[in-house]
Amino acid sequence: MTSIVLSKDEFKTLQVDDISLHVVDYSYSLLSHTEYEVQISIRDERHYLKCTRYRHLEAFDHVLREKFKNLEFPRLPDKNKILNFKKETERKEYLQQVLDLILNYSRRYPNLKK
Repeated sequence: MTSIVLSKDEFKTLQVDDISLHVVDYSYSLLSHTEYEVQISIRDERHYLKCTRYRHLEAFDHVLREKFKNLEFPRLPDKNKILNFKKETERKEYLQQVLDLILNYSRRYPNLKK
């Protein structure tokens, strides 16, 4: 993976179709939390890997729903499902759906990019 970082101004010049977001996997940490790995590809040339925790997903979900009240996003899988062994997979799928929706909304509503 390339370690060159894009500046905020460079990122603003990108077209939505230049960006690809893919939830790669999840892994358990020694500190008893799960991290979800997201690969960010820019023009199929630069690739970055970003890891995020469930509580970051919760915060991200909250901000999306507050800022974009007129758009629909999938529901974040419940954190308190202790007996649900599929929860990590469900959360991974949720994150991929949200990232896909964000890119789709960005294509449909270019003014949202601002």
